[in-house]
Amino acid sequence: MITTLFFLPLAAFGFDARVLIDEQSHSKELSGEIQVRCLKAHKISCSGKLYSLPGGTWLLERHYGQLRLTQASTQLRYLVNGQHFEVTGSFSVDGKTIERMDLVFLKPDTHWVAHFPLDQYLYGVMGAEVPVSWPIQSLKAQAVASRTYFLFKKLQRLEQHYDVRSDIMDQVFKMDGERHKSILRAVQETKGQVLLAKEDQTIFPAYFHADCGGNTSAEGAVWRRPASLNQSVTDPYCKTASKNNWSYLIDKERLMALLQKAFFLPQGIQLKSILPRVQKASRAHIVDFLFSQDILKRISANDLRGLLGFGKLRSTHFEVTDSGNEVVFTGRGFGHGVGMCQWGAQRWARKGKDYRSILKHYYPKAELQKVDPAGLRAPAAF
Repeated sequence: MITTLFFLPLAAFGFDARVLIDEQSHSKELSGEIQVRCLKAHKISCSGKLYSLPGGTWLLERHYGQLRLTQASTQLRYLVNGQHFEVTGSFSVDGKTIERMDLVFLKPDTHWVAHFPLDQYLYGVMGAEVPVSWPIQSLKAQAVASRTYFLFKKLQRLEQHYDVRSDIMDQVFKMDGERHKSILRAVQETKGQVLLAKEDQTIFPAYFHADCGGNTSAEGAVWRRPASLNQSVTDPYCKTASKNNWSYLIDKERLMALLQKAFFLPQGIQLKSILPRVQKASRAHIVDFLFSQDILKRISANDLRGLLGFGKLRSTHFEVTDSGNEVVFTGRGFGHGVGMCQWGAQRWARKGKDYRSILKHYYPKAELQKVDPAGLRAPAAF
């Protein structure tokens, strides 16, 4: 049973998703009708003047602490002081037509933050996170998890200039993601539905990952957080799936170069052994590196994944062997292991489970409800 709590359409609250789509580029081309305004500045003056640009293609670029606007066809140019800019109108960027984007100058990055209605954002997430050919019940479970995760992050970042990143550090989002009918159906048929913590009705931290390898994990075992609303659960279908197995070989010289930089090690020392410290669900929690000169360095297993590459050290469910000139990691699963297992959800759906049952399995401390997001609260411990 889904309980309805003072539900109103999201549009009634001017609700949108502020998505960090790029932080590397210092310039982008925009085409269409564009208005630009400086929103706020710190030590740089900001007039707040609205620049209404003639239609066409414009290059927006960071230029010595200013925003330079150049029309491609006429070389008409404006310089706008400030650090935080609002771009509105109806324009195309990176192949997608949108109505608002924020541009924020940081050191050393430039943040391009596109605004989307929540459903449109979810379409872009769904098309990037899961295959459209998967069973509709697994797609519905993903839609609820992604909607909940977004709201959880939005509540965490109310004072920041974006809600979510568009990469694996949050949930993957593609501006030109496929709007397949199965994705539209999954989003629309779960509209407004989110996961709330049973204990206090706060928005649930609905993390998810690609493949658990047989067991999911709690937050505290991965990120050293004080609260773990996500519990470790067993996934029998993933436990027996042979495709979950993986191995990663890395040359010792290459590994030492990475460790040298991460640990600020003295020159000339040698790596003697690598010792994963395993906790629940057979996952490494921390990894000890023992070097010559009795030097011991410790890193969280998840941080080690970031150091070596999340796509290479695919999970923290691994063992380590020394093969001479190489170190071999062998493991199972893909991702941090917290929350819903995407491949597991697909396997549960193929066995006839509906999305409510799938969500209940992976998030036992949560309950499914239809809510007004304006009344949601974030868990205090997060």
